[in-house]
Amino acid sequence: MAKITRATKIGLAFWYIIQKREGTSRRFWVHPMWEKRHRSGSYQILLPELKQHAEKFHSYMRMNLSEFNNLLAVVNSTFNLDSDQPRRKIDVNTWLLGHWGSLSLAFLSVPSWCFNSLQNSGFNMLRNLQCSQNRLSSVPATEEEWIDIAAKFFSRWNCPNTLGAIDGKHVLIKRPPHSGSLYYNYKGTFSTVLLAVCDADYRCIYASYGIFDRGDFKKAIENGSLHLPTDSSFPFTNGSSLPFFFVGDGAFPLSRRMMKPFPGQRLSHHKQIYNYRISRARRLIENFFGILACSYRVLLKPLETKISNTDNIIKACLALHNFNVRHAAVRSPQKTLRTEPRFNWHRTYAKALWKPRVVIPIFIGTGIYGYYQLQAKMKAKSTLKFEDVDIYNAMYPFLTAERDRRWLKFLNKNRDYENEVMKNVKGWKTGTWYGEPVYFTLGDKWWDPGMEEVFAHSPTSAKEYELHFDRRDTYQAPKWWHHYVPEYVRVRMF
Repeated sequence: MAKITRATKIGLAFWYIIQKREGTSRRFWVHPMWEKRHRSGSYQILLPELKQHAEKFHSYMRMNLSEFNNLLAVVNSTFNLDSDQPRRKIDVNTWLLGHWGSLSLAFLSVPSWCFNSLQNSGFNMLRNLQCSQNRLSSVPATEEEWIDIAAKFFSRWNCPNTLGAIDGKHVLIKRPPHSGSLYYNYKGTFSTVLLAVCDADYRCIYASYGIFDRGDFKKAIENGSLHLPTDSSFPFTNGSSLPFFFVGDGAFPLSRRMMKPFPGQRLSHHKQIYNYRISRARRLIENFFGILACSYRVLLKPLETKISNTDNIIKACLALHNFNVRHAAVRSPQKTLRTEPRFNWHRTYAKALWKPRVVIPIFIGTGIYGYYQLQAKMKAKSTLKFEDVDIYNAMYPFLTAERDRRWLKFLNKNRDYENEVMKNVKGWKTGTWYGEPVYFTLGDKWWDPGMEEVFAHSPTSAKEYELHFDRRDTYQAPKWWHHYVPEYVRVRMF
């Protein structure tokens, strides 16, 4: 068999790659179904109807008509079709409506809508929106812009010297082929990590992918390329200068430019105030991710696209979100986002750990349970006492007679033994010692039965309790306090 040369192997590999990329040839330049879009497409039918109903237009587009026209102007400057193509050019309004409505709302909600040519043109649209993001969500370039952000954080959220809130979000994706565990996360799914920073208006000022420790944002903070402002006087500190900082959760390292809450629960009052202020500012990034995912619901499900297209989708969502923030204030999917009223700094305290609505039910429940256990214990104790008294009264005559019987038997045995031993001694009288009586009865002396005799038929626990703790106070003489405590109370208590 002839040996295959190295050049033949390379040629076969190139041929396989070319055949794999070519695939099947297109049957239509434009499918007949899509040729009718100029007469019955979304732009010609749906848009006129939506313009007449502002609420439905906002629900479908996530913006009102004036904002839609502003977005059209932004996209029209960057999105141009090639005029040399032989096919008929499509108006930018149709592209924007078809892909903003069908792609950003339908595809970003139902990715299966993206077929063949729509997929290619749709991602071109996303790439152009992503390019527009540089103008919509640029990082502040001067110290004055950073100071303006810090002033808004202090006036709206009562957290001074704050430059932004930072956090990460796992955007679910379908496992890319031949990726192994590169995109596998601790939740058991595949995702790409979106690291974002937002300002006091829920506007994204920075976005990247990956973790903070190995990202460009940390390097930019350390090398000073972000042009962060210098230390400034902190409110209510008698003019003390403190640095400006970003706020994050426990996943971020504590540094001069990164603040996070104190861990633990039993904290001092000052630490609780600090945690409350930091968490008040940090929750903006949590709300930002929630608004972003609810507005563009593609982020709520795994993206079944290439990684490059996934990045374009996420950046397009960020650009559109910032566009809404800039042109129509901050909006949630329900059109408005509640803003919290201004309140007095000096009269705001951290919430107490033990609140009345928590302590009172616990106290009442514990008291009821303790009273129930006390009644059960007293009932068991009274039962044992009654049983012991009954046993004592029933066994007392028997134990006394048994004691006397055994004593008489022992006495008779001793007398018989003495008679046998002393039978050869002259003048010896059994029961005497040289004329003095040895055995006599104690009729005027009472001998109580022993402990083992009394409790022979009682539980061991009852014997130990009565002997060491109770000592039969009930059967002894009245106490001085019996005059002040009624009998029915004494019976229940003692």
